[in-house]
Amino acid sequence: MHYKRGQRTQVVGQAVLKIEGCNETKSSLFYHGKRVAYVYKAEDKKRGTHHKAMWGKIMSSHGNSGLVKAQFRKNLPGGAQGAILRVMLYPNRTI
Repeated sequence: MHYKRGQRTQVVGQAVLKIEGCNETKSSLFYHGKRVAYVYKAEDKKRGTHHKAMWGKIMSSHGNSGLVKAQFRKNLPGGAQGAILRVMLYPNRTI
């Protein structure tokens, strides 16, 4: 959706994400620690594919409407706002 921000500052190291079907803080707790991938089209000569991925991890909840904050290894570009990201359901916490 957007970056974490204050009234006059923007923290580009933390992206705020909306997860489909996650509408409250309780349901967003399940996703803490899960991995996130932003897959985009670009030629990857090392692997011989036409897609690359930027990986991150969901760190915490953001607000009361089910939004989560994610931190990526390399900051997400501005063009990724509004794009679809893939949430991987690992690592899994076993109780």
